[in-house]
Amino acid sequence: MSKTSFSRGLTLVAFILVMACVDEGREPSAPSALTSTVPEPALEFRTLDEELIALAGLIPGFGGLFADPTETVILLQDPASQRNVAADVVGPFLRQVWSLNRNAGDRPLVFRPARYLFTELAAWRSEFDSQTPRGTVFSDIDERRNRIVIAVATNEAATAVRTILASMNVPDSAHSIVRADHPVPGLDSLRGVVRPTTAGVWIVRSFGGYSSNCSLGANVWKTGSYYFITNSHCSQLFLAPDTSSSTWGQHAGNDIAYGEDTDPVTFTGGACASGWACRYSDATLIEYDDEDDWEGAHIAEATDEDIPYEFTDRLLIELDGSYTSTVLKVGYTTGLTYGSQGSTCVNQDLDSTAWAGAGITIPGNIRLLCQNVATSLYMQGGDSGGPIFSIPDGSCSPNLCSPAFLRGIVWGFSGYTVYYSPMAGIKTDLGNIKWDIY
Repeated sequence: MSKTSFSRGLTLVAFILVMACVDEGREPSAPSALTSTVPEPALEFRTLDEELIALAGLIPGFGGLFADPTETVILLQDPASQRNVAADVVGPFLRQVWSLNRNAGDRPLVFRPARYLFTELAAWRSEFDSQTPRGTVFSDIDERRNRIVIAVATNEAATAVRTILASMNVPDSAHSIVRADHPVPGLDSLRGVVRPTTAGVWIVRSFGGYSSNCSLGANVWKTGSYYFITNSHCSQLFLAPDTSSSTWGQHAGNDIAYGEDTDPVTFTGGACASGWACRYSDATLIEYDDEDDWEGAHIAEATDEDIPYEFTDRLLIELDGSYTSTVLKVGYTTGLTYGSQGSTCVNQDLDSTAWAGAGITIPGNIRLLCQNVATSLYMQGGDSGGPIFSIPDGSCSPNLCSPAFLRGIVWGFSGYTVYYSPMAGIKTDLGNIKWDIY
């Protein structure tokens, strides 16, 4: 999904205001229509693309939608005849999805022509995902350009992708192949001791003389206990429960937690294409040993290398998208940095060679589903696990921005392109966590 996208949790059945179907009869035809099947994650979950597939079932000629700061753009194959139905369905949908976002659902609706149905694009993307060649970085549905986008790391991969798309009879105008480097995880050195801990500060896991240095993603609450989240690749075993009781803290003798609470194994089937093992996030849940070390929903501005100071006084959910294109990230290595929201809900294939360079073993063909991308955002080793968030326009004072809408936690970068797991996917993997609790 390109640019701004929408909540993962809304059941569009509630929006059956208009039931209609149209047989467009255009060649070549896409594979058979997709269904929103759910595999084995902890909570019932639909990706952003699955939400739009459901929306397409209510809107004839629906090609997708995206939001700009001042308007919401809806793509339709015949805007003149289909706009009224689309407005009746999309209006309530946006108001429900963006109920926390300062009347964002009330922005004007703009209708533009679409060449392809969203269900066609989603079906082509799904079929491609079942046969991605080595060297593929990610696949995406780009609503702005009404096409699928495949990012590749090598010329050989680009050639293989063209061959696969041609065998699927995907029109040239329905896809783009772009170059991108595989992202690598960020593991690095130390910063200062902060108590109570807050999102964005240094967190180190130690076991048997080995340590991994990352950033704390967010303090969360679950079933009466106090936790923090960070990247799974910062733990002993990537995307699997640890087998040892590692310690988590800042410097020797400053431990705050032991072991892992939740870091589920990958799943197969359902939304996960054949031949792959999948998760919705690079995240793990760690329980605090002492709840007094838990500061709740705060983000640290880590511009000072030793003692980051408070940046917001509360984190509120940003429903996997925003009406502002600016995103902010805090990590203990590079501190507070600004960038732009890029593609959303990309299916990210992890490259074993790139990750081996950071000392992390990728156990087979691993795909992270529905990840988000930020551009022009600075990240370095040690920032992994840190929070990425947005703020309402005009809410910033020199040292305080409130509220901050937590989008997810960062896990990798390639140049100034940063990849992160959205909170919807993290919640699916880790359970019913809450991150707006003091």
